[in-house]
Amino acid sequence: MSSHLSPAGLISLGCCALQFLIYRALPRVRRTPGWLVLRAALCEAAVSCCFIALYFSPAPEPAAALPDTSAPLLLARPWGVLLALCFFEACATGWRVLIYFELLNIYRNPFAPDRHRVLYAYPIAVLLFGAGVTAGCYLYANTV
Repeated sequence: MSSHLSPAGLISLGCCALQFLIYRALPRVRRTPGWLVLRAALCEAAVSCCFIALYFSPAPEPAAALPDTSAPLLLARPWGVLLALCFFEACATGWRVLIYFELLNIYRNPFAPDRHRVLYAYPIAVLLFGAGVTAGCYLYANTV
């Protein structure tokens, strides 16, 4: 794998940890949309960990070394790490999209900012979005 994955992953993980520490230390940043930013940053930290795991995963075998070249090359790559990377990146993007949705709802009626903040609706929507994107990536990789 690329030699830049581990340093970049460590720097990104450090930035996510710093953002989490600032969020915990300063109560003013916990207001809307701070709670959404924190969840996006936690997903980005998971993406950083996936990059670090990808750096330490074994190198893929060349296509000529595989017995059947007409079969998909799913076994030649660390697909578990790649699919986890895709899932957490899609979830981080989903949390950032919800930031805009939440701010639009607040600007529409600033006197009741938490009226659309349902306890389980946002996490379920983000998890379904991430699972859908990851399934699409897996199906696309199987057909190529």
